Amino acid sequence: MFSSRIDTINLDKLPFASSSSSQQKHASKPQTITLEWNSDGTRLAYSKNDKSVRIVKFEHGRFNATQPMIIEEAHDKPVGSINWDPKLTSRFVTVARDSTVHCWDVHGHTVKLVREFQANGEHSVNFMVKYSKDGSHLAVGSIDGKITIFNTQQEFQFEELITLQLQDQLFEFDWNKASDCILCSLGRGVVEIYRLDSERPSIYLLQSLQLTASDITSLRYAKNDKLFAVGTKDSQVQVVDAQELVTVKSFENYCDQPVGTVDVFPLPKSTSSAGLKRDDPEATLDDSSVSGVLLAITYEYGSPAVVYSTDQDPVKDEPLLKIEECQRSEFLAIARFNPKNYRVIAYNDSQGDSKILYPGTNGIKNGESREPVRERRNGGKEDERRSGRDRDLNRERQRERERRRDRDGDRDRGRRSIHPYDRDVKRPRLN
Repeated sequence: MFSSRIDTINLDKLPFASSSSSQQKHASKPQTITLEWNSDGTRLAYSKNDKSVRIVKFEHGRFNATQPMIIEEAHDKPVGSINWDPKLTSRFVTVARDSTVHCWDVHGHTVKLVREFQANGEHSVNFMVKYSKDGSHLAVGSIDGKITIFNTQQEFQFEELITLQLQDQLFEFDWNKASDCILCSLGRGVVEIYRLDSERPSIYLLQSLQLTASDITSLRYAKNDKLFAVGTKDSQVQVVDAQELVTVKSFENYCDQPVGTVDVFPLPKSTSSAGLKRDDPEATLDDSSVSGVLLAITYEYGSPAVVYSTDQDPVKDEPLLKIEECQRSEFLAIARFNPKNYRVIAYNDSQGDSKILYPGTNGIKNGESREPVRERRNGGKEDERRSGRDRDLNRERQRERERRRDRDGDRDRGRRSIHPYDRDVKRPRLN
């Protein structure tokens, strides 16, 4: 599925216009907190703990990084969440654990702040922001369990519609494709689904799912609207059918660590994991019929990021791809598929740098040296003996996990994880 030759670009080595002054302000090397692609995969924005946000542009079908730009102080605090407007590939919003939301517009070689507004109250601490899939609404989440929804149908206008107050700790939320439902991952293994009626306006609980006993710390809705994936504190990744609302597959044998983040990419029907052509240059989301979904999974501690397919056997099969560099640094490891090409993945490494992984070519542009990434393919003769050992190890880990669960019961129920985008700040437990 993935090319046998894989190259990487270290984005932090690009000639950002003001990066030198930013380095001088920060005593140590700035670390990547979060990163996100725009809707057509031509721009990537990522934040650093020196309060900066950096934007890199890529040519369609090629990964020559151009127009590197930097916002020196995007907020008064480091930016913890970035999201691009799906209607306009040059516009994005940011929040930074304060009460304000900033809207930015990229034009040519410049980026400027076009709107600044408050969400969830004057003293709120907002940690997540997301546009609906059609760009008609914007949701802003705070650490006290509030989600405020804004109407964004008029350019540069953010009209507050309604505020949802959750009764449990909010870890992450996402929109469905129709942009009329919000899924919220909460503590104690619960996902709540809310229906939005923007005409009245009103919002009400549609369904509450008890998927596990552990906190669900990450959630991602597939763009085809057929399923969503959740990651838990007890190392599970569950794939849930969005229509039947039942778990159709669970990945929990790879390592015994809390899941950090999950990303999903629906595969076009002609590129299922069983019959993918290796010379196929790209896989896009233009085909609505899909036969499987790719999962990019990161973990909270020392384990590298991995890519699985929902076509795989979660017990017997190894990951399709292992990104050895994508491990936690000061902040949580994140891996995001390019929305137009599943072979291109943006991630942060254990040194805090932001990188792009893409299929191997004759060399890497921008003067970067090639950084090989280990690839593991099912059925490969060279991995046969190692695969057997890894399967035995996975089974032993599973048995040990089951023994521990039997012994300890649900002792995790009252615990609270640190938010995925800022591991240094613990959020208060709600009553």
